[in-house]
Amino acid sequence: MLLKMMSTAMGTMRDMAWFQNVLAHINDSAVVGVGVGTFLTVLIQSSAATIAILQNLYADGALSLHGALPVLFGDNIGTAITTAALAMIGSNIAAKRVAASHVLFNVIGTIICLIALVPYGAFIQYLETTLGLEPKMTIASAHGTFNILNTILQFPFISVLVVIVTKLIPGEDEQIKYSTQYLDKSLITSAPAVALGQVQKKSLWKC
Repeated sequence: MLLKMMSTAMGTMRDMAWFQNVLAHINDSAVVGVGVGTFLTVLIQSSAATIAILQNLYADGALSLHGALPVLFGDNIGTAITTAALAMIGSNIAAKRVAASHVLFNVIGTIICLIALVPYGAFIQYLETTLGLEPKMTIASAHGTFNILNTILQFPFISVLVVIVTKLIPGEDEQIKYSTQYLDKSLITSAPAVALGQVQKKSLWKC
């Protein structure tokens, strides 16, 4: 229902001069496209919604594939930023580092794909033509390809990412310490009967 409402709203705005001007800037500048995708996703807090909007714009010919791909990259960054913002509220250091890693992963991936935008776009166009993909499915495939490609490229450098994130968010990881209840090693030699009773008590407590 929500996506249908947004599609209707986009259909109305598509004829407005200011909206056409924005689309023209997105088609002309990959950086603008990334910024728009990031901003919209952070604003809506749903990459699924912004990707659905992007699918409609591409399907209607309002955006070229070259213009749509940077917006898609920005959608991924926006999702990571939203997750990171939530993780910063009352979370431990480990959770904050995971969120920061997510942002870093998508930012690095976006930079890589922007540098290789022409061959990347040609590859997506090849998939669209060869597999006979509909425009909306082409955007979905580009989204999946982005994440798979970045995982493959960045996987060998996980240790480097760990170092960077640790520098960005310093501090000691919180460790949960586990200890046995009732059991005491000293009772084994000093009072074997008591130690046996404690073992039985521990077994009954776990049940």
